[in-house]
Amino acid sequence: MRRRAAIAFAAFTFAAFALASPASAGSARSWDDVFAVDGGGEVHLRAKYRDARGGEHALELWRSGNRLRRDTDGKLALYVERRADHDDRYRVVDRARGVAYRARRTSLFRVGAFPDWASLASLLTRPRGAAQLTEPKLAPADTALGRCRWYELAERGATRRVCWSDRWRAPLLVTERAGARWRPVLTVEQASADPIAPAVFAPPRDVTDVDVDGDLAPQD
Repeated sequence: MRRRAAIAFAAFTFAAFALASPASAGSARSWDDVFAVDGGGEVHLRAKYRDARGGEHALELWRSGNRLRRDTDGKLALYVERRADHDDRYRVVDRARGVAYRARRTSLFRVGAFPDWASLASLLTRPRGAAQLTEPKLAPADTALGRCRWYELAERGATRRVCWSDRWRAPLLVTERAGARWRPVLTVEQASADPIAPAVFAPPRDVTDVDVDGDLAPQD
């Protein structure tokens, strides 16, 4: 039973990361230099994106200091508390099943999930393999949410463009090459810097709580 709970948590965690991370970006150095999210203040974003199968999803992100929350399609919610010791605290709430899985980052490593604060907070997934990040000769885009600067990403035969906003410290638009065209992968539709109520980062209590840390602890 314990092992099944841990595996189930890992599955939901992977879903939260995969469904809500439609783009990949740069080398480790380029990522940290270009797509920095720390120090940007409180941010609330609403976006839509397409998964690898072409399905469209709704994504909502709240980011404040050492806390963030990401909701996917109003069904799956991911809460993260960033820790100074890097052993961040995670909770995935599956609203349909009424279950919340909570774990430390070290426990997620044990079940094959490798979360990254910068990826979750920026809506871009840090690549594990080789990737090339360049700045194409394109004028900055003026959107309803402000100006963003284009970067081009080449990874595993795929090419994407990210229009990054220094104001919001997030991409406002991500496109991918489809033949001679560029089609949207992610579009941020709303953004706010208004103060975020603490209750936003408080997981619901009317769910069954599963302690994955305990489930994965060595048994005597």
